[in-house]
Amino acid sequence: MNDLLDEIEAPIKEIVPTVQTTVKQARGTLKKVDGLIGQVGTLPADVTKAVSTLGDLAGRLAPLTQFAEMAGGMFGMKSTPSS
Repeated sequence: MNDLLDEIEAPIKEIVPTVQTTVKQARGTLKKVDGLIGQVGTLPADVTKAVSTLGDLAGRLAPLTQFAEMAGGMFGMKSTPSS
């Protein structure tokens, strides 16, 4: 039994640090991937919020657009049709 242990001890001592390093790298990679998944997971909500904000901005700028059209009419400018 001791002969068997003596025979496999050296290769195991060489392999264990490599396995430990690989496990540490895998953990680090998984943490990064988990962080990216967390960021991408909120993307639909962020896009919805951005679109909502743009819609709100357009609504708030409507009176300014009307004012600009009236001011342009006072100086003989024709208003451009909105699409």
